[in-house]
Amino acid sequence: MIYKLHNLKKMQLDQELVAKQALVAQGFDCDNKIQELQQELNTTGVKAFGSIGDFKVLAIHKDSIKFEQNQIKNQKRLIEQKIQIHNQKIVELNKELEQYKYLIEVDKKEKRKQEEKNEELAASEFVQARWGANL
Repeated sequence: MIYKLHNLKKMQLDQELVAKQALVAQGFDCDNKIQELQQELNTTGVKAFGSIGDFKVLAIHKDSIKFEQNQIKNQKRLIEQKIQIHNQKIVELNKELEQYKYLIEVDKKEKRKQEEKNEELAASEFVQARWGANL
């Protein structure tokens, strides 16, 4: 039973790690998008002698880029919060996994002691039988 629980916790830990890695990858994607939008924001412009309408369109375009950039930053914040939740779950699962590992080690030690006692008992019975036969 302890072995099954240990394996279950190990599997849950692996699943949490995979989920965390997926979130980290999404965070990197958000960072890349933010950088691309910042680059676009910095390089967007109009001709030197453009009309006033061109400047208004440029201002609207830059505002829309800033809005999109803020949305992505909010997404990234949510992803970071989810990563923190996964980190907490991973720590809890690690603690439980260590506890089950300890219980398994204790169980193995008890089984070894019991085997040694059984071997000793069998050896003493053999010696007693030999001595009894010689008398």
